Amino acid sequence: ANRALAEIGETLLTSALSENEKVNAIYTAERDLVLAMFPWNFALKRKRVTAAGILDCSERTIVFVVNSAADTITDNYSAFVTSNAEAGDIVSIEGSGSNDTDYDIASVAAGTLTLETHEAVTAETLVNDSDLKLYFLTADGRYKYAMPSDCLAVYKVNEINVFNEPTKWTKEGKFIISADIDENDQLPIQYISQITDPTLFDPKFEQCFVIKLCAALSMAIKENAEQAKMWNTHFKYWFQLMAQQDAFTGKPDEERSLTDWQKTGR
Repeated sequence: ANRALAEIGETLLTSALSENEKVNAIYTAERDLVLAMFPWNFALKRKRVTAAGILDCSERTIVFVVNSAADTITDNYSAFVTSNAEAGDIVSIEGSGSNDTDYDIASVAAGTLTLETHEAVTAETLVNDSDLKLYFLTADGRYKYAMPSDCLAVYKVNEINVFNEPTKWTKEGKFIISADIDENDQLPIQYISQITDPTLFDPKFEQCFVIKLCAALSMAIKENAEQAKMWNTHFKYWFQLMAQQDAFTGKPDEERSLTDWQKTGR
């Protein structure tokens, strides 16, 4: 932040972003924007994300309730059963004994899934059943994977499916949507992480971030549109240069070329 303030000729901060309310308001958004623009090496992480739904019922009571208006599925664990479920989803059940099938979800409340009226469950109470699994699927039957809390952008879903082809996936809201799932109910991904510690910034990223801050602060503090335009032009040049250098560290995948990310709007 001080590098940017120095570049535009403003007073430096002595200890905290909060000393200047405009810097404080702008800093995080601009940082995350530049991070998400390209898969910087220092910000890439790998993780196996788990399919949305109940995957461990060993300490829970799940009740399938027959109701004249609409059948429901409830739990005794602080709305655990409804985590990541949405109206319009399908709840796919395995290991219940009497209710192993797919049901359309009409509405979601804390601890209760209300099913569409044409769906009918069999009354059943399952206590601490480690074999029970509920998956929340999209309306077209694909699995939903909640993205990590620090994920700014999904870079790659690096899995080969049963047909020996790359996994097909898309992003919808806070979920990764895919028809693929492994034996552990997971999908391995690579993503751009929200790095908040400036000591971890790569110099190439930091150079681009500082220039982007200069553009934003020129508008916010100096209220100078021409100066902001100049800095944005400067940013485009440095972003092309720094991102190309970052992409060719090691032996990168072909999809990491800068032009491909620009074409897809990342």
